[in-house]
Amino acid sequence: MNTVPKLVAPELRQVLENGVKNKHRSFIIMVGSKCIFQVPTIYNILSKLRKDPLNEILWCYKKDLQLSSNQEKQNRQIQKLKEKGLIMDETANQIHVFLQSRKIRYCKYKDTSSILGKTYDMLILQNFEDITPNNFARTIETVSGGGTILLLLESMQNLKDLYSVSMSFHKGMRTDN
Repeated sequence: MNTVPKLVAPELRQVLENGVKNKHRSFIIMVGSKCIFQVPTIYNILSKLRKDPLNEILWCYKKDLQLSSNQEKQNRQIQKLKEKGLIMDETANQIHVFLQSRKIRYCKYKDTSSILGKTYDMLILQNFEDITPNNFARTIETVSGGGTILLLLESMQNLKDLYSVSMSFHKGMRTDN
């Protein structure tokens, strides 16, 4: 399939193709402060491989979204990023169109019990350090076969940083010695 942009790694395309073909969930880890801006690209690739648009997207987070779900606030945030030179006009337009034209359900990790029994085509996990094992399992089980799970590691610069991450639920396991 030559419909995938050349800038996408062939391994990524292969993971998505195999997931769709075998009706398995694909798990993708994206690292870096700008990884959120690659979400529309992954979505578009997955839509083309499935030959239909994805119906619903679940976006889970701890407290604050990097880009607000409120359209006016989101427009201001994107404009500020463009003014600072952190994103290009094309990327800003792509993320804006994606967020406004797709059916996205935003859910805080503490409210994940409300999503049980529902099915989503794509899951986006933001603020990974704040997820608990139960919430992780709960959210992943909502993804349909052939769907994709995106793990956004915005606070990390490479995957080796994952070894040293201290997650929120670890705080309750520490003892004073």
